[in-house]
Amino acid sequence: VWGDYVSYFPGADRIAEARYAEFLAHYKDIRAPHNDQTRTKEALTRGEAFLIEFEGETQHDGDVQAAIRNCYDHLFEHELGVADFYLHKYVYTGSKSTLNAAEKRVGKIYKELGAHITSDQQKTLIAFENRLNEQIREHAGATISVPTITVPQEHAP
Repeated sequence: VWGDYVSYFPGADRIAEARYAEFLAHYKDIRAPHNDQTRTKEALTRGEAFLIEFEGETQHDGDVQAAIRNCYDHLFEHELGVADFYLHKYVYTGSKSTLNAAEKRVGKIYKELGAHITSDQQKTLIAFENRLNEQIREHAGATISVPTITVPQEHAP
């Protein structure tokens, strides 16, 4: 509905409010971290686009920034949950492919979320990597090599 408003009235004074309402509609539709995160990614995209286009022009900046942070937290929790699922599956099945899947998920976290990982999330991720490395050593005598990330200053302990 709000996207239609913007399409029909592209020069209207309330475009920022319409875009904010459109973002909120997507944000309120996100699912819990253990579910598919397509809607979270869509809300994140719309929130970041809102800030690019209207930052400083409305009273919504803080709300949108907080929602964006929540979206990144959801995505982190989801991806780590998937990696943990594979690690637990390995413990029960002994399948090397599940260790590989967990390892790939950790790489995906660093690649897609690295710049947005908080210091607490980094600690959680390191603890998970230690558990994963333990299983890999037991299985094959090797360790994973994952790129290190630099936590942005605002998230540093």
